[in-house]
Amino acid sequence: MLKGLLFFLKHGWAASKKYIIYLFAGHFISAVQPLGNIVLPKFIIDELLGQRRVDHLCYLVSALLLFNLISNLLSAFLTKESFVQRIVVSSVFIQKLSRKLWQADFGQIETPEYLDLKQKAEKFIYGDWHGFGYILDSSVVILSKTVTFAGIIAIIATMSVWVVLAFIGLVLLGTMVENWAEKKCVSLYMELASIERRGVYLSDLFGSFPFAKEIRLGRLGDWLMGKLRDHHDKMIRIYAKSGR
Repeated sequence: MLKGLLFFLKHGWAASKKYIIYLFAGHFISAVQPLGNIVLPKFIIDELLGQRRVDHLCYLVSALLLFNLISNLLSAFLTKESFVQRIVVSSVFIQKLSRKLWQADFGQIETPEYLDLKQKAEKFIYGDWHGFGYILDSSVVILSKTVTFAGIIAIIATMSVWVVLAFIGLVLLGTMVENWAEKKCVSLYMELASIERRGVYLSDLFGSFPFAKEIRLGRLGDWLMGKLRDHHDKMIRIYAKSGR
């Protein structure tokens, strides 16, 4: 995961520095906000159960409200701006891919290996209606959750060491299972690239003018439809497996 994250950060930074800055700042606020909403109410409850000073309660409640107002406003601003910058980065990536396709050796552009590689590159940019931006966002979410996790550990440590150990054990177990599932998903998506390419090719044949006569004269429509259904069935099975 680290190697992939560094790759995304390097190329994302080259395309738009604002995107990386807004992305990390937004997720940092998302990581810190739950901690503030754990700590500040704790002081309010302590005051209610203790001296019940009205002025202190007003300060604490005001601090909690102000903290959430500012963090929500910043989070909304950064989410909006990072989305715009993600489009900028996607545009740069599309242009790079277009240049690679344009400069590719003519003798290679119809080979299965080239077409599969092209499909994988397009999946990287547009993949599953998310593309690279979604992958990078997910990677940064993991880092922000680590910050939240460390803060929660520090808070729980004031209660009981055994609770901390149990909490860490459950998180590590969940992380191992999720890591295994992510690796399985990646291998499935790589398998899906060539199947999707062939499916798109078959689908395009039905509306292709150069092949229209051959399909009708040779009565190939039903045969091609069967092939198209087979490819779609394979795609559905892989997406279902990925979902599970």
